[in-house]
Amino acid sequence: MSPRPGWVAGKGELLRAYRKYVGLSLRGFAVQCGIKEKSLLDMEVGRRDIPEGVFDTVESVMERFDAEVEQTIAQAEQMLEDNPEGVVEFRVTDEPDEDWVRAVIGRAAVTSGLIVPILDGTYHARREDRAG
Repeated sequence: MSPRPGWVAGKGELLRAYRKYVGLSLRGFAVQCGIKEKSLLDMEVGRRDIPEGVFDTVESVMERFDAEVEQTIAQAEQMLEDNPEGVVEFRVTDEPDEDWVRAVIGRAAVTSGLIVPILDGTYHARREDRAG
């Protein structure tokens, strides 16, 4: 069965590759793209054709991600003007709503070597306290 006009079939793995490049969960990437998590999963595994415009949206998300990574690196470089041999610590959280920030800082750290992300892991600790 061929996809509807304007829809794309067989590119779910490419969609997944974009998500993995950014480093977001299904939920996090779906939020950034403005689609439902289940729909994204179905597109990635080939259970659903990809609607027209999804890859345009993904490209916009990727451009924003890369721009924020570059801005974060520039910020670190500016902070290190007086100490070019040092590194900058950026705090990140494990809050689900902060996945984007965590992914940007992580990519900037790997790309630049100037940044050390420090996890403030209070979210999962609070969940464990409630469960135990």
